[in-house]
Amino acid sequence: MKKKTPPPPTSTLELVGLNIRRERLKLGWTQLQLANHLDIEMETISRYERGLLSPSFEKLDRMVKLFEIAPWCLFLSPGEQKYLSASSKTAALSDDQLAALATIVDAFVASHSNEK
Repeated sequence: MKKKTPPPPTSTLELVGLNIRRERLKLGWTQLQLANHLDIEMETISRYERGLLSPSFEKLDRMVKLFEIAPWCLFLSPGEQKYLSASSKTAALSDDQLAALATIVDAFVASHSNEK
């Protein structure tokens, strides 16, 4: 059975909710476990994740500390998350590897820029 892909967020509130869910699942936590860490009801977490309720700044601050992420990460779109993930992987590359990667990317862009 395939996992159901959620529809893209249509508001900032939904975007933050999807990112809260993503970070919670990365930790392997249930909504109840996150709620317990934040001293709130599980239903409140559910409402955050569905974009029905906006977390306070205090709750956002506590969440990003639990998730060990920067606050702005909760506001990234799925496309921005993919870009950030890909770009963070280049940090471990040597200068020679980065130069080779740049050559590959330049060639790819050049070969696809004529396809209009």
